[in-house]
Amino acid sequence: DQYGPVREEAGKILEKSGLDTETPEFKKARANVARRVLEERSVGEVDTLTGLRNLRGFQRRVSEEIRRAKSEGHRLWLFILDANNLKVVNDTQGHGKGDELLKGIAEILGGKSKARDVVARIGGDEFAVLLTATNEDGVEKYWERMETYFKGIRVSVAAGVTEFRIGEEFDQAKERADESMYKAKEYQKEESGRPFAHLVRRYE
Repeated sequence: DQYGPVREEAGKILEKSGLDTETPEFKKARANVARRVLEERSVGEVDTLTGLRNLRGFQRRVSEEIRRAKSEGHRLWLFILDANNLKVVNDTQGHGKGDELLKGIAEILGGKSKARDVVARIGGDEFAVLLTATNEDGVEKYWERMETYFKGIRVSVAAGVTEFRIGEEFDQAKERADESMYKAKEYQKEESGRPFAHLVRRYE
């Protein structure tokens, strides 16, 4: 239940209200407080250009999914993606076209990922996706779908993926995924065909 932590937070806020926690009145008040918490939080957790979560919103949702993974025993995977040709587009076609490119990537990642997966724009041309409750085969199939969509809009993307190990910090997993992404960039530079999308995987 992704809203569980927010309901729990709202319940703590209402602890001093004197309401019996088992009454309909308390549950209604808790729902109202939870809604306000979500509204206030969303203002600071959304990337205004793409409508995806920003880094702050992504890290909060990652924390929630880590708790869920611990209780349910499933695996998490962190993708870091970078739009290789954003600077070229900005320099040659203008920042408006660059914004369109970013929105196109966001639309693909946000629209083609599962509802439970966590998608964000975490930097200028950098995106992150947390895949939940899947295995290596699921990771491969996810990327195969993404490659097809990226080629469709002719955007050059490099990506790295690693398993998000339960108990580690976000920065640790991101460092491994970043390393893989940079290797993907080097591969694209070395290849004369320059594939539209390339992924380097770290499963160890």
